[in-house]
Amino acid sequence: MWGESFMKMFRVLRSKAVGRAAIVAVAMTTAASSGVWIAQTASANPVTAVQWLSAPPAQVLRPVVGDTVFQVSAQGPASTYLTWSGRGASCRNTTRSSVECRVRDRSRAGTLTFTARSAHGAAVRAKTQVQDDVSFVSMGDSYASGEANPPFITDEFDTAADGCHRSAIAGTRQLAESAPVPRTGSTTFRHVACSGARIVHLTTGSKGEPGQIPTLAATADVSLTTVAIGGNDLGFGTILGQCLPGPEACAAALAAAQAQLDAITTPSPEYGGVSLLERTYRDARAAAPLGRLAVVGYPLLFPTADVSACAPLTAPVISAVNAIETELNRRIELISKNVDGTVFVDLAKPFAGHASCEPDVDQRWLTFIDQANPVYSLHPNAKGQAAIATAIEDTLEATPLRLS
Repeated sequence: MWGESFMKMFRVLRSKAVGRAAIVAVAMTTAASSGVWIAQTASANPVTAVQWLSAPPAQVLRPVVGDTVFQVSAQGPASTYLTWSGRGASCRNTTRSSVECRVRDRSRAGTLTFTARSAHGAAVRAKTQVQDDVSFVSMGDSYASGEANPPFITDEFDTAADGCHRSAIAGTRQLAESAPVPRTGSTTFRHVACSGARIVHLTTGSKGEPGQIPTLAATADVSLTTVAIGGNDLGFGTILGQCLPGPEACAAALAAAQAQLDAITTPSPEYGGVSLLERTYRDARAAAPLGRLAVVGYPLLFPTADVSACAPLTAPVISAVNAIETELNRRIELISKNVDGTVFVDLAKPFAGHASCEPDVDQRWLTFIDQANPVYSLHPNAKGQAAIATAIEDTLEATPLRLS
């Protein structure tokens, strides 16, 4: 009896001992395996950690004027090296793992392939397509449409009937016609600026035509958008008529212009916490996100020195109008800087000495008072429109678009 019990106990103990040994063996094997896995992972991480810091853009549009610049950089082990091949942009080494590429207004379509590789063989690759068939859209008011410079032409809208008065020599059209184009590419110009347009009309449309920003959004591959807007919101078209009769009506017109200037440039919850003008610029950028937006300011209407040829307007009136316009330009420039991909085109400097009533008539780039066609008054003439084209071109050439 005792012997049988003893044998049972021995078998149980032996079974438990074997179990404990098995558990210990499994644990040791698991620990060893884990150590190998940890060691392998530790050595693998640096090899597989190659990644883009600034990834190549999927698509870049050839600029209508000037250059577009983008940066490509990779992160990895010290031995990571970036290479590229293909055409469409000229690239230069910045560091072993970073390069700057430039697409020019004469660039041809092509595909660039970028490869970042470590010495251990890990690599990442990405491609950039450069498109050379692009569009240029001109938006805004009468300064952009070319008012005062007939003949007015019809593109896709009946401008002869609706009064948008898009001139054959409008500055933006001159720029489009003279812009460099590669052998294999093209630039499609859409002139949708409309005489009399206010900021709201860029969205809602005017004179029976659709909104200018919706038209922009419906245009493929927009590389450049220009916009000149805000002058009609301040009522510059009516100030001259109100200031000619006498000082009382003129003072009221100037006060109303100042109030409107504040209204379009002051941030408001109605426009998402920004001003109406900034909201408009942001909407234009969103409608053509791969291109650049050139915001064009206004020339001063009157001389800043000799105003003897400006009668019946008086010097105080002329000074007040120029001051409001200077402030409009200042705010347009400041607000445009808040919007990525936007550049401000100053017209006050190139038009200095060429105002509407300069004593030397040949130096006038703005029409003064046109009795036959009053709507032409205070608008850029042929010389003025050519100067606008030059100012836009010079600004774009001096300021490359940098893609983030």
